[in-house]
Amino acid sequence: METKQKRIHQRIIYTSLIVTLIIGLLLLSFSFIFDIPYYLSITFVISGLISVGNYLLLIYKTQQSVEPLLKKVIKVTSLINIGIFALALLGLFFLFYQDKWVIFAYLFGYLILKFVIFFQYGLQIKE
Repeated sequence: METKQKRIHQRIIYTSLIVTLIIGLLLLSFSFIFDIPYYLSITFVISGLISVGNYLLLIYKTQQSVEPLLKKVIKVTSLINIGIFALALLGLFFLFYQDKWVIFAYLFGYLILKFVIFFQYGLQIKE
């Protein structure tokens, strides 16, 4: 992989991890101050880590595959990512008292990586 592309991936991963941890810590501190369940911050951080892990898996698999098999590799990796996403969502939902806010916290945490990618590429297009 080119060094420029590698730097872009590293910047996206590090930025999304930092944003996920900061928002998770804010949610945890708000749970001590206000009447917010503490497990929402745990769900948020776990979903952010799962999102970054799925992104790393996709990067690794696309680096290892050859050009004719790339479409099949991406399809299989996407199915694995969807399976991990669904199993983790169900597990956290039933672990944390079947609270509907767990689903929203999980989805928001999972979308942090997508927001970081959107803003990173949006800023690069302007430059």
